[in-house]
Amino acid sequence: MFQAPIALLLSLLLFSTAAAKGRESDQFVKLTRADPCVRLLSADGPSGCATPAGGAIAPLVAVESREALARVLNATEPVSVALSAELFEASVMHSLRQRLGGLLRGVAVLHSDGMPRGWASPEPASEGGGPGPGGTVLNPSGSGLSRDSFDFGVVLLSAGESAALLGAVRAGGSPLLELKYPMFATGDSLSCLAEGSCLPLGGQSVWGALPPRTAAQSPPAKDKPAVMLTASLDAAAFFHEHAAGAEAAVSGTVALLAAVASVARLAGSAEQLEALPRTPAFALFTGEAYGQIGSRRFFGDVETFRCDNRSREEGAAPQSAAPHPLGPPPSCASPYKPDLRPEAASAERCARRRASEGPASRCPSLGTLADYDAERRGGGRYGSRFDTLEGIDASLVCEASAVAAAAWWRLAGGEGSPAPNCSLVEERRELLGCFLTDPRCATATQLEVEPPTSRYTSAFLPLRGELAASGTAKFAAAFLRAALAPLCPAEPRRSLFPGASGTAEEGSPLCEPTVLTHDAVSPSLEYDAEAGIFRLVDEAAVANGTDALWTESNWPRDTHATLWLYRPSPSEPPLLFAFAATSMATTLAVVALSCSRINRKGWLRVSD
Repeated sequence: MFQAPIALLLSLLLFSTAAAKGRESDQFVKLTRADPCVRLLSADGPSGCATPAGGAIAPLVAVESREALARVLNATEPVSVALSAELFEASVMHSLRQRLGGLLRGVAVLHSDGMPRGWASPEPASEGGGPGPGGTVLNPSGSGLSRDSFDFGVVLLSAGESAALLGAVRAGGSPLLELKYPMFATGDSLSCLAEGSCLPLGGQSVWGALPPRTAAQSPPAKDKPAVMLTASLDAAAFFHEHAAGAEAAVSGTVALLAAVASVARLAGSAEQLEALPRTPAFALFTGEAYGQIGSRRFFGDVETFRCDNRSREEGAAPQSAAPHPLGPPPSCASPYKPDLRPEAASAERCARRRASEGPASRCPSLGTLADYDAERRGGGRYGSRFDTLEGIDASLVCEASAVAAAAWWRLAGGEGSPAPNCSLVEERRELLGCFLTDPRCATATQLEVEPPTSRYTSAFLPLRGELAASGTAKFAAAFLRAALAPLCPAEPRRSLFPGASGTAEEGSPLCEPTVLTHDAVSPSLEYDAEAGIFRLVDEAAVANGTDALWTESNWPRDTHATLWLYRPSPSEPPLLFAFAATSMATTLAVVALSCSRINRKGWLRVSD
């Protein structure tokens, strides 16, 4: 039979393949933890980074000093740069781009354990609305690097990968860096949305009210104004997965969660809810780092009653499914709409209402837990990967939570003094730690959710409910439901999914915490489900700059960063070709020899 020659042939092929793979593995190191800068697009044009479609590769040079920078700026051949964290700043990136032009094929930013001295925030100055408290400009030292556009790849490396790159350069083996992070979208957000090469920034906001939902009520009550406590869920950063957002987002989120929990467990709070003159409501908005996407969408939808099932319960059923036993979500409940407009947006209307109806008129109040801190923002943490747990004072977060809880409850008309559980806030293993250091913390385990380590604003996916929410939003929603559960007169039901029977246990009223998600996407856009595209519905807001219309480019699955350990010599390709030709000739010779032996010894037998 053919067993012997075939086995020999396969052995040779396997040996050749193993030898080739061994040679290949000695050639490169895959930088699997490299975090890329991606391309964002607004109505004004692109920002961020992108490589050519096929990627780019060039000899690697380490730039860890101003002297090394001066040398590389005089390069006359293609080059990739391993840039120290201290030198990763707007002026250096601009010099590299302007002096090298198309010769610069990529930048790998080396790891740093702490924020370099003199670091400037990569976000623009005055980001978030111009003058702050006392006329101070927000983020005064902001360089605007995150809003710049680079036509080459830029990645952030881990500590181990940084050491590998520097070791390869210092070993003198002429290493190369290959980056492949092409982005499909070009131009501006209007054009990329039209061609389907990008998605709008956003996600899902989380909101609700202290009174629970029952068969008899769906808060906020139609005959009451609301006092709303709000904070931001996400943050900005130059690199996709390194938006820690400790001060920019997590501190406010944790303060709000602790404030809501403290009021919910305040003795007698449940008995006061029905009689309160104002409904205590809360919201955690997504997309605030990019033009207040979440809050503008939420208040715009409520103002114009354009809900269309944008607010919904966890795992809410599609429109074709049976209705929930407690009726539609609060922002879509007929025949009323809750009056949750911020006073700043309706001050004139409220003034007229007060003049005709007196001080009891339904004008809402809005309190925001902001991330403003002139000193820290001036220090460069804002909008950077260095906005970490080490940069905030946990005791101040708890103090802010206490002040917010007391003011919120008092404005709603409640009696008593809520006191946040500071150990829940300050413990590194609890709320702050869950978001910033240990996603598998005890609280997350109990809630059966896992918040991500990055607060980077995601792309909006036109799905339903928390299926499209970020890990941060899911964690916040789960925590709020657990915290508000005691306000129900009976054990709250959680079966809000399609197919739920809609009946409570015998003898207990149906009740559940009022915690919902709401689409966080530019109010200038509407999603056309039939056509599968986003349509612009407010051209004026985009034209006059009211809505920047931020989007994120789509990109292919095959993206990577690779360190090639040496530059091939001119003689290597011919040698590899000769090796391949020799292997082929040897294989053919073995096959010919085997066939001749078969003919002589009769290994091949044919039977009828």
